[in-house]
Amino acid sequence: MKELNMNELEMVAGGGLVSGAQASIFTVINNATAGAVGAASGALGALPGAFTTLESDVTGLEGSLLN
Repeated sequence: MKELNMNELEMVAGGGLVSGAQASIFTVINNATAGAVGAASGALGALPGAFTTLESDVTGLEGSLLN
């Protein structure tokens, strides 16, 4: 049996679909996508608090104008 070199091992390990380099690029893209989704989700999560703060500011302003 002949020895496999690293490229051949990657072909076997990856089912011949992606090389190690491609796999790491996909990992970077997936991580970046997950990070962007997480950041967007965090921003959306902060919105209700921002609206509550704005609402209480407006209520306070109304109160000070009326009194």
